[in-house]
Amino acid sequence: MEVEGASNNERMLAACRNDQDDLLQVILNASDIDINFSDAIGDTALHYAASFGSVECMEILVNRNGINLNAKNRIEKNTPLHKAVQYEDEKDIALAMVDLLLEAGADPRYIYIYELTSKK
Repeated sequence: MEVEGASNNERMLAACRNDQDDLLQVILNASDIDINFSDAIGDTALHYAASFGSVECMEILVNRNGINLNAKNRIEKNTPLHKAVQYEDEKDIALAMVDLLLEAGADPRYIYIYELTSKK
């Protein structure tokens, strides 16, 4: 039985989760990468970067052709911008990520569905 390792798409998510911008650059040079690949709940690499404060990874991603800045995950319908706003570890990093996403063209008009439905 042959065991496979993680795909380049899965490695891309891990690089953003662990703030490994050098590894992300290497992975993005692979021909089999899907810049908008998502995990089981719909989080993309951009969601991961925003969730874990990976500003350098986010900067790399927002400058890639074809990146979906407004991808919504499946459960909360969160976009990467929602995740950046929710980042609580360091205020300056959260603000930098929000600025970066808005400057790249993320749409701030998407409603945070989870917040609306959890208050009912």
